[in-house]
Amino acid sequence: MKLFKFQQVDFITGISVLLEPPINGPTNPNIGEYNIVLVDGDWRYAYVSDSSVENPENFIFEITEQEFSVFLKNKADNLVNEWKSQLYVQEKNLRNAILKKYDDTALSSGIYKYSESKNFLDSGKNSEILNAEANVRGISVIELANKIITNHENYAINEAKISGLRGKILDRLNSYVFDLSNSLESWRELAEKTEIIGQKEIPTLGPEPLPQKDNNVKVGYYHPDLSIRWKYLNS
Repeated sequence: MKLFKFQQVDFITGISVLLEPPINGPTNPNIGEYNIVLVDGDWRYAYVSDSSVENPENFIFEITEQEFSVFLKNKADNLVNEWKSQLYVQEKNLRNAILKKYDDTALSSGIYKYSESKNFLDSGKNSEILNAEANVRGISVIELANKIITNHENYAINEAKISGLRGKILDRLNSYVFDLSNSLESWRELAEKTEIIGQKEIPTLGPEPLPQKDNNVKVGYYHPDLSIRWKYLNS
């Protein structure tokens, strides 16, 4: 068994698409029996029979298992680093979407008012700050204190959930280990492993729901996908 790396060829002429446009359409070259195990852009990687012969001039190369393993290792390392970068960008975007209604100045003052509100409801101790705001708003101090506590705790919970989502995926990426002795399966684990995070709503047509083959929501196990993970977090 050999391992080949190749580009597609013209369907009729058999000339590589890298040498001339495939006027008759692209197809895989005639290399005997083969089993493609990876498609990377325009390159195909396939196991072929021992009788197959490479043709470097037509961009059909025989490579070693070691070369293939090193290639996959570098590919995996790059993807892990790319997803880590995406993770923090997606976290920032999710925070802006979920927590944007909380202004920075409101947050800083909210911490103090939260403490004042808790103290007021627990002990009944008068608070000039809460009295002043309640009078201007035209509500009772008890109503104001409850609003402040609810808003503050909702913010804290949402912030913690976002941090938890980012932390879970980062932990997975940090714990991922590429096995050079089983390179193809290691790559597939990173690139192809999925998990179910929820179920899609089943649309209805009349009184009965439409038939669904699979309503599971699947995402890549190591892929950030924070916005969709957030959507189905409590489903």
